[in-house]
Amino acid sequence: MSTEEVKALRWRKIAGSVSRKINLAWWLDRLSAPLLVTALVGSCVILIARRELDEFPWTQSIIIGLTLFLAIGLLSWWHARKNFESPEQALVRIEASMQMRNNLSAAERGLTAWPNIPEVIQDGTQWRWPRLLSPPLAALILLCASILLPV
Repeated sequence: MSTEEVKALRWRKIAGSVSRKINLAWWLDRLSAPLLVTALVGSCVILIARRELDEFPWTQSIIIGLTLFLAIGLLSWWHARKNFESPEQALVRIEASMQMRNNLSAAERGLTAWPNIPEVIQDGTQWRWPRLLSPPLAALILLCASILLPV
């Protein structure tokens, strides 16, 4: 394998990684609101069922909850996929944020040689962990509270 092929492979691998990161962020963004609403409704249902029923059906509740979580995850993915980026779009994102003046796009089309890979790749994005983790953490707290609170 030539050095040019190795550089092309590494740049495409980096672009794939950036693409997956962007797509994951879009999916998690679309997942947060339905997850929180479902956890709130589920917590209310668990509290009411624990109060009204002599024997709480834990097995059926867990199966229904996991099925509902899977459905919400799939619907959120379906809704978010219109914003997903391909690895080719991620290459453009990288070259724009690193001010590479179309070097990657031209190399992808075979017009120029692939540039050397720098030590630090900047894709122009940054994780916002508080915004990302707040809804799932709140959903987990709601569900745990509905299970652990004495009724």
